[in-house]
Amino acid sequence: MKISYILLTWLTAIALCACNNTIPGSAEPDDNPSSQEQPPVESAGRTVLIYIAADNTLSSYGNKSLENITKGVTAEALAGNNLLVYKDCKYETPVLLRITPEGQQTVIDYTEDENSASPATLRSVIEKTIEAYPAKSYGLILWSHGSNWFPSSMATTKAFGQDGNNWIELPDLQRAIPDNTFDFIIFDACYMGGIEVAYALKNKADYLIASPAEIQADSFPYRTCLPYLFMETPNLPAVCEDYYRFYSKIPCTIALLSLKKLDKLAETTQGIMKENFSKTDTVTLKTLQKYYHPPYYNMYDFDDYIGRIATPEEYAHFQAALNEAVPVKKATPSFLHRSAGCNNTRCSGLSTFILYPSLNEAIVTEYKKLDWYKAVYE
Repeated sequence: MKISYILLTWLTAIALCACNNTIPGSAEPDDNPSSQEQPPVESAGRTVLIYIAADNTLSSYGNKSLENITKGVTAEALAGNNLLVYKDCKYETPVLLRITPEGQQTVIDYTEDENSASPATLRSVIEKTIEAYPAKSYGLILWSHGSNWFPSSMATTKAFGQDGNNWIELPDLQRAIPDNTFDFIIFDACYMGGIEVAYALKNKADYLIASPAEIQADSFPYRTCLPYLFMETPNLPAVCEDYYRFYSKIPCTIALLSLKKLDKLAETTQGIMKENFSKTDTVTLKTLQKYYHPPYYNMYDFDDYIGRIATPEEYAHFQAALNEAVPVKKATPSFLHRSAGCNNTRCSGLSTFILYPSLNEAIVTEYKKLDWYKAVYE
């Protein structure tokens, strides 16, 4: 979730911050959409889709983000490319827009409300965007609440996106995003910078930008970072730097992940776990770098944890693989709200869930379903 709604009183004092298969049982996304006739569009260099699932407590921020996005789209920034925004906010029917230097153009005006936290809806919007605005490359920004990999039965919020009481859990998110389609995926959502999430999406894009902690409710500074996304080679390190610079006086952390390097990182971690997992019993959790506050739990720094159980030689190999997988990480000296007391001493850019002995068996069962568990622990 984004931190501003939870911590409204505190944030007022210091700053606003925040944090082609239909899935069985999910709502069909195309019940009654009506499309505005658009002229044919030739293939562009890049099409970027921003998916704003804000039919929740972030509704006003979703509308504000759209305003900032629209203001940031100049002819120079767009460079002849395509920017699409799907927006679903409270008390509104969803809309799919094309943002141009001249303003907003309606691509699809949905005549009825739909569940933006349905994997079928997300998949449909992605497919419609690619069909209507083909390009040589694509980017995807996922904007909403987020809570890492946690399933609906185990957390007050779960995985990505919220529409009422609906969320997209990680396995469904994984199935909703087509393989080998995007140059990059950016999570404008809290807590999605976990190794479990990144590994689940490793075949979806080349790069991922996410935070292991909260994302500010005012979102990425789209007015300044959009041009980086439309360069011939997207300048993703600059996007991270722009976000960090914009929020440097507010607790924040952000990282760029190279998803194609995660298999090597998983292989290295598997070797360490095979020999050293039993040492987890001896790790004092309260001394580990954490990225969470109540009601969340068990999001610890990946590097800090491995450093506690690996031998020096194993740890050196792990750090080399981690540095390849996380080429950019930015963090202020502290993050989260003050009452959590979370100082940033060991920020690797990735969180991890730790299988410590006293965990509830039900959550362990759910964790074992993840690709990361199967790659590292089995």
